[in-house]
Amino acid sequence: MSKKSVHLPQDLIIEILLRLAVKALLRCKCVCVHKTIPASPIVFNNSNLDISLYGFAYDHSTDDYLIILASTDRRSCDYYLVSTIIYFEIFSLRANKWKLTEIDFQVILYFECDAEVGLLWNDSIHWTAYNDHTNRDVIIAFDFKESRMSEIALPYGFHGNDYNLLVLDGLISAWVVEMHMVKIWVMKKYAVHSSWTKILEFSVDHALHRSLSMVCFTNCGDIIGRDEEGGLMKFNDKGQLLEHHSRPKSIDSTYRFQMPLYTELYTESLLSLPYIVLL
Repeated sequence: MSKKSVHLPQDLIIEILLRLAVKALLRCKCVCVHKTIPASPIVFNNSNLDISLYGFAYDHSTDDYLIILASTDRRSCDYYLVSTIIYFEIFSLRANKWKLTEIDFQVILYFECDAEVGLLWNDSIHWTAYNDHTNRDVIIAFDFKESRMSEIALPYGFHGNDYNLLVLDGLISAWVVEMHMVKIWVMKKYAVHSSWTKILEFSVDHALHRSLSMVCFTNCGDIIGRDEEGGLMKFNDKGQLLEHHSRPKSIDSTYRFQMPLYTELYTESLLSLPYIVLL
């Protein structure tokens, strides 16, 4: 028996939609609200540049979503990207175009060859880097409103191979895994080095510490971490492993070679992306 399509009257469709929850309506809207972002022109046209850093931001003053790419010259070094000129490209979803800003930071920064996602806070994107002039790991911040960069020193005693940033209770936090110890600091006053305060230090199982990275804190004070395969772990504030969820096998089957997964946080919102008019 052939299936017959059902055509509902327009007024009946409206009555059905009026009875749905807002969240359900927005889910239906998401089926079609997507946008294909054009390739960044400077990296696309210059084979000597590599994207070293990237981030996603929301500008409250213009109600605009931004994609931020930071590129450096790959010819500087074989193993690290070294540059005093950083090329920032900003894609405005509202304007539907890229904008280029070149910044001479006056210091030599080393970025690992894998692109790193930045932490959005205080109208700036934050990344970790290595300052060759001061021989220390630092935080660099790009203020996308003012198109300027600044440097924030990491806490004293902050040493280790695995480290990064996260937001804890509205404050920038830095974590590091050193040997089998996890250490976490918070910066209680933004960009003030003396305000760094160590809030937590605990040991983890030797088998985990080589691949462990921090993701976030829960409302209950537990810590969510990620292993190198993309699995998630939950610790209490004493470092005891409470849960460990491995990477789903169904995800592995979609790749020819097993690849690490990256985990990012997001905040649910009922707001839609800016409406774009193409002229």
